[in-house]
Formats: sequence, structure tokens, C-alpha cells
Amino acid sequence: MEFITGKTYVTQCDGKDDSSTQDFFSKGERWVFQSYSSINNAYFRREGTSSGGRENELLISKLRFDEVFGEPKTFEVEEDFIKAAHRAACSEWKTKIEAKFPEVFPKEVTYKKGDRFRKIGGYFDGDEYILARSNSNTLVLINLTSGNRWSKPIKVKNLYMVTLDEWKLIIDGEVDTFELIK
Repeated sequence: MEFITGKTYVTQCDGKDDSSTQDFFSKGERWVFQSYSSINNAYFRREGTSSGGRENELLISKLRFDEVFGEPKTFEVEEDFIKAAHRAACSEWKTKIEAKFPEVFPKEVTYKKGDRFRKIGGYFDGDEYILARSNSNTLVLINLTSGNRWSKPIKVKNLYMVTLDEWKLIIDGEVDTFELIK
């Protein structure tokens, strides 16, 4: 683990300063990295203090960096439990659960009218296209250089939330041949 001068780190365990048998620290305390005092030691100052007193100083051996300031211990939770908690949660907590467990609640990729794309590979490699409305609730991909459409217009449920399945129809099944231009 490498430390950045001036950055605050939080202790992940209880322990004591390596240079003393008296100075203890507790889990959850915030310490600001000052400098490496030698090749093997790092010097910290308690957050919110500027000077004075050994109680505000911390010297940790390189051998203990991960133990003292490493990532907090994690544990596994069954996916069914996470989904049940999500179903029972209010909308605020549903959003928090979805953000914490993106592998359980992946965001569906959607596109909207007006999005621009670049063709990858093939004869039209590099050409830009726009997702345009051709009729009511109908979208088509139009080449911005030639004005030609990629395929026939496709009816969608929402012009501003084109699903992946609808997108596949619009690009005539050529899934990996277009990239969104941001």
C-alpha cells in the first residue's frame, strides 16, 4: 500500500503505535499521512490536529500497513437475501442497494432519440450515425455523411429509452458494430 501525503486514512483495527508500547489507536480513527520516516515506517498525524503530543502522532511499520489501513473485512451475502431486502425496501433504500450490488442489479443499457454512433469495422468504418425519429414511435439509424438509413425504421415503446432488444432490431442484429459517441 502506498500513501499520499495529506490524504486521510481510517484505521481498520485496534492497535498500538510501533514506536511505543503506550500509544494506542482505535478502529475507525482518522489519520492524515505526513511522510515516510524511513524506508520501513510511515508517519501519521491525527486528523484535525496540527502539532504537539504523542497522542496525535502515529508511526506504523510497512509490515503492518495493510492490517492497520487496509480494506475493511468483507463477508458474503446470498443473492436471494439481497433481492428479498431490495423488494421489501423503500425507494430510497432500493437505490442504495442497487448501487452497492451492481452485479445483482445491472443497469440495462438504453439509448435515446438523438444519440450518435460510430460504425466500427466493415465498409462504413468510422462513419457517424444518428438515431432519428422517422415517424411516431419509430426510430431509424441515419448515416450523417450519406443520409442513408442503416435498416428499415423500427417501432419502439419509448423514444427516450430504447431497450437493448429494440436496438438490436434497429441495427439489424449487428450488435458489436456501433459504438455510442459520448
